[in-house]
Amino acid sequence: MRPDRTGNNSFPSRHTSWAFTASTILSNELYRYSPWWSLGAQAASTLVGAQRVATRRHYASDVLAGAALGVASTELSYFICRKIFGSDSPRRYRMPNDFRMSVSMTTGASFVFDRRYRSGLTGTIDFRLPIGEHWGWSVSGFGATTPIKIKDRLERPLNIAGIRTGACGHAGLGDYSMAAEWKAEVGYARNLKVTDYCSAGGAFTATAEGGLSMRLTQSFGCRASVGYSLTTFDGCKHGLTVGVSSIAVF
Repeated sequence: MRPDRTGNNSFPSRHTSWAFTASTILSNELYRYSPWWSLGAQAASTLVGAQRVATRRHYASDVLAGAALGVASTELSYFICRKIFGSDSPRRYRMPNDFRMSVSMTTGASFVFDRRYRSGLTGTIDFRLPIGEHWGWSVSGFGATTPIKIKDRLERPLNIAGIRTGACGHAGLGDYSMAAEWKAEVGYARNLKVTDYCSAGGAFTATAEGGLSMRLTQSFGCRASVGYSLTTFDGCKHGLTVGVSSIAVF
């Protein structure tokens, strides 16, 4: 059943699946020319998913399943076509994953430990500037939409946006193109639309995460990450986060 009770075809989100299919095709075809194609396509498809949750047409789990379906089916199609037609795999274009200034677009999911919150969808634009050999400064702008359920009644989602800043790190691994990365940030989050459940206007927010990145060209890479985040809306909204990122490297 859809959150707005208008139908029973909520899972998965078809709009999000189509959006991430198009995003993955665009990225596969154009990332060698400019990383901004990948970042822009991912940002657009993330906005589609966020709109579906914020307007109560889907739960975040529906959107996440749709995104995974779109990406996985497209990558499987590319894999099969490379096997059949013998075209080059992107893995042949590996580059050294050194620590450089970068901007990334991350699509993520949040799994809040409070049962009143359902799984949420997040989008983050992250800037990282090296200061030392393995550490640097980071600043992130983010948005998130998290459905709220109280006594089997779904409230309007908690929609927030904010900014965080802190430290980041980077360490190359044995694989030439792989690196371990981390960041820890604190900042401010703003409630974009006051719900019947949460009336707070602003809150403190913090996050810590780690992940693995791969460099595919001199100016483009990707990252998978997992972490922990909290905001002080309604006491303390905290939980596990996972995300995938497209990275533009300078």
